[in-house]
Amino acid sequence: MPTHPLWEFGTRGDRLSYLRSLRTADPVGARALLLRSWDEESPEDRAAFVHALAEGLSMADEPFLEAALDDRRREVRGQAADLLTRLPDSRLGRRMAERAARCLRLAGDRLVAEPPASCDAAMERDGVRARAPGGTGPRSWWLQQIVAHTPLGFWTGHFGRTAKQIVALNNGDWSREVRLGWERAAVLQNDATWARALFAVEPLTDLLAVLPPGERADKAAELVRDQPVDGQLIMMLGGVPAPWGAALAKAVLEKILDTVERQPWNLGELVRLAGERVDPAFHPIAARLSLEPPVQEVAATLRFRSDMLAELEAGA
Repeated sequence: MPTHPLWEFGTRGDRLSYLRSLRTADPVGARALLLRSWDEESPEDRAAFVHALAEGLSMADEPFLEAALDDRRREVRGQAADLLTRLPDSRLGRRMAERAARCLRLAGDRLVAEPPASCDAAMERDGVRARAPGGTGPRSWWLQQIVAHTPLGFWTGHFGRTAKQIVALNNGDWSREVRLGWERAAVLQNDATWARALFAVEPLTDLLAVLPPGERADKAAELVRDQPVDGQLIMMLGGVPAPWGAALAKAVLEKILDTVERQPWNLGELVRLAGERVDPAFHPIAARLSLEPPVQEVAATLRFRSDMLAELEAGA
C-alpha cells in the first residue's frame, strides 16, 4: 500500500503531524501505518509516534501498546504505559491493580501502605522507572509510579468507597507518595471525579485542567479570592482557557484592586492575563470598576479586543 510523501520523506515533525491528522480521521489506518514502519523507526521517533496514538485511543490499540512495552528504549515503554493506563481493561491496568492491592490496604478508616521492596524486570517493562530522582527514596518512587498507573476505578471497587472518601483517608507515612500517584493518575486518565476530590486537598493546575470548563472557571475564581498573587496562582490561571466568564473576571479584577496598594510589583502577569483572557464584552464593567491604572489597563485591552472582534464580524 503506497504511503503519503510526508510520511515517506518528511522530517520528524512532518511525519508526526501527518500521523496525528491521519489518526483523527482513521485511527485504524494510522496504527497500521505505524506498525508497517515500526522496526525501522529511530527510538526517538518511536516514542513520539506512540504518544500520537492518544488521539482516538481505544482497546483496539492495546495489543500494539502492550508489545511496545518490550521496546529497548525507556521513553517508548513510558509512553506506552501512560496510554495503557487510560485503558482500564488493558493487561497493564490489571497488572498494576494487582501490584497496588499488595501495596495499599484498608485498616478501619486508615490506609496502610507497604511500598515494593524492589523494582523487578516486570515492573520496569510496565514503565516503572527503577532509578529515583534526586532526593526521593527508591521505594517512595516505585510506590508513586504504581499508584499513578493503576486504573482509578480499581480503588473505588477495591475499597468500596467514593473517590472523595478515599482521598480523605489517613494515609500515614506514605501519604505524599500515594497522593502524588493519584494526582498523576487523574491527569493520565482524565478523570474529573478524582481530579475534583484531589483538587480540594491540593489545588494543582494539572488537576484543574481535567475539570469541565465551567467548573474549572468556578474553582479558579475561588482560588483567586482566597490566595495571594504569587507564581502558583499565575500558573493556575494560565491553565484556564479564554474567554473567562463573569465569576472569574470579577474575582481577578477585585484581586488586582486588592493587591495594587500592597504588592504592585506582583500585578504585571495578572494584568496581562486578565487583558488577554477575560471576555472582551466585560470591558465596560472593568472601566467602571476603578480608576486605578492596572484596572484601566485591563479595561483598555478588553475594549481594544472588543472593537477588533466587531470589525472582524462586520467584514465577514
